[in-house]
Amino acid sequence: MTATRTIRRHALGLLMLSVLTAGCATTTPSPEYGNFTRCLNEAREMDQQCQLHDSPGKCLSAARRYENCSGDTYEGASEEERMKAMGLAILDYARGGDWKEANRVREGFEGRFRGKDLHLGEERCSLLDTLKALPGRESANLRVSNACEQAKLELRRNIYWLSH
Repeated sequence: MTATRTIRRHALGLLMLSVLTAGCATTTPSPEYGNFTRCLNEAREMDQQCQLHDSPGKCLSAARRYENCSGDTYEGASEEERMKAMGLAILDYARGGDWKEANRVREGFEGRFRGKDLHLGEERCSLLDTLKALPGRESANLRVSNACEQAKLELRRNIYWLSH
């Protein structure tokens, strides 16, 4: 495993934790909403297997499931819930090593939810800015971006140890 991929995995692990612990709006479930909830639960189970076994294939499967959940198939889910599902799809594609798909879904996210972003954890940092800060992605100035502080610290620490 290359050093850059190790850095990405550490940073993405932090992001996944932030997305999963981010609060979501409560809504009154409708019959269709139950299917959306079931879809997310299946995707989360797949995601846990991905993390448990550190398996790129399992990460890609979870990403496809999250992406499916974020679509318009399931009525009754809030926009924020769909955004979170799509954000988790992006992260799992990246964790699985498929940056082309991660970027495709990110671009779809930016087009579908124009001008919106997921704000992660208590820090309220930007999902999109944090993704841009990852090595090998668009260059971002970590001092001025709204990337997660924990992710920025981890990236800086890894970059330091790779260069010294």
